[in-house]
Amino acid sequence: MRFMAAALIGLFSVVAGAQDAGDEATRQAAQQVERQQTQPLNNAPVWREVRSGVPAETAVIGRETNVLIQPTMKLPGLPAVSAGEAWRLARPPLSTAGGALIALSLLALAGFYRWRGSIEVHDKPTGRLIRRFSPAERIVHWSVAISFSVLGITGLVMGLGKYVLLPVFGHTLFAWLADASKALHNFTGPVLAVFLPILIAIFIRDNLPKAYDLVWLKTFGGMLSKNGSDAPSGRFNAGEKLLFWALPCFFVLRLHP
Repeated sequence: MRFMAAALIGLFSVVAGAQDAGDEATRQAAQQVERQQTQPLNNAPVWREVRSGVPAETAVIGRETNVLIQPTMKLPGLPAVSAGEAWRLARPPLSTAGGALIALSLLALAGFYRWRGSIEVHDKPTGRLIRRFSPAERIVHWSVAISFSVLGITGLVMGLGKYVLLPVFGHTLFAWLADASKALHNFTGPVLAVFLPILIAIFIRDNLPKAYDLVWLKTFGGMLSKNGSDAPSGRFNAGEKLLFWALPCFFVLRLHP
């Protein structure tokens, strides 16, 4: 008898608990319906549950499965928020600083050209031509140069366009420009990924540092003097070698591993 009484009590407890859970779910559903009527698109309870950290289940198989909200991240000077929100908060100041840096660089180049002027050859051309690059080398070089320029311009449009171009072009024209930039960026990326390793393999031997590069660097090949000066260099001077190691070998490979 005691066993039967305990079983009945346990059964009633389970039924009561299930009924309470059902009532709670019904109450929450009713509150959600009411909230959608009084506060459209306010899904605070849903997102509160998402951010609770309780593991979820998904049918998608990938690197970030079961992750609905990115982990908390704190950048200097910004509050601790999700990684995506941290980027959205940091994007305006970074874009402003990047735009200012680009503008100052262009002004510096214009000022240097105004001061130095064009660098001319010492004597009149003899008419004799020497082939410096083979057709294959030119194809690889221009494929990398053009794709790199397209990626840079479209990246600037997508990164800085909202703050620089949108006030000038308006929403309609900028939306078209941003969409075209995104498509060009996505289709040009593989071109750079294919030709960049080929360019590095072709030109890496001629860009190895040599002792005479130090002589070139002392005067930057005469660019810092209006009179000019002769500095020894091989197939590529020290400035070209620095650009080779900085752009193709470091920055591009770092940004597009």
